Amino acid sequence: YAHSGAVPREYRHDALLAATDFVYQAEAQWAKWLAAGRDMVFTVGRFATETNAHSLTKVPGRVDFTVDLRSQEVELLQEAARFMHERADEISQRREVSIELGQMDIVPPSLMDDRFQRKLHTVAQQLGIPTETIASGAGHDAANFVTAGVLSAMIFIRNDRGSHNKDEAMEIEDFGTGVK
Repeated sequence: YAHSGAVPREYRHDALLAATDFVYQAEAQWAKWLAAGRDMVFTVGRFATETNAHSLTKVPGRVDFTVDLRSQEVELLQEAARFMHERADEISQRREVSIELGQMDIVPPSLMDDRFQRKLHTVAQQLGIPTETIASGAGHDAANFVTAGVLSAMIFIRNDRGSHNKDEAMEIEDFGTGVK
């Protein structure tokens, strides 16, 4: 923590700039993994300074943030965890701050059953319904079923507004197609 007007840049230990640097580098690496055809999802769900300790005139001394990494490749999740720790160490030293990532849980992906997926695709073809096989980074209830040993597959229905937002919607015709 320091006063924004009294401390020159070279003497600051700005937690916000360090956290931003970390997230920027992680996002750039995510783009590289995707460009290489790797399956990865990277999300920073929370990012906040301490509102009771910071103000317009203070250099931030603490930032709390979350990182959610998802992939169907356990090896890539392990590689990503190593990358995150390496970046945290490098940025901590360079910016003279402490980045504490905490425990990083590597959750194995819940893979859908190939036979169920092929059956869904075959039936859709027979009905003249176009299909596309996609990986879902979201677990949905199917992930719980897979973890319990229940063979599973998912059918996604078109939604041009995305999910988990107040504008989420689908056309009833699309729903009917999915039911078929």
